Amino acid sequence: MNRATTIRLERVEDGAWRATQPDVELVGRGATAARAAANYCELVAETGGSPGT
Repeated sequence: MNRATTIRLERVEDGAWRATQPDVELVGRGATAARAAANYCELVAETGGSPGT
């Protein structure tokens, strides 16, 4: 099943990036926005694609 989603990317105080989604407790982190988004997607995959449950 294909689903669209929005990942929020924020630069944090130390210059790193954080990737989040509303109402989801997972947080991706990385030195770049792309790495933070990739880390977030890896975390979602590790939870079986259901981060909110």
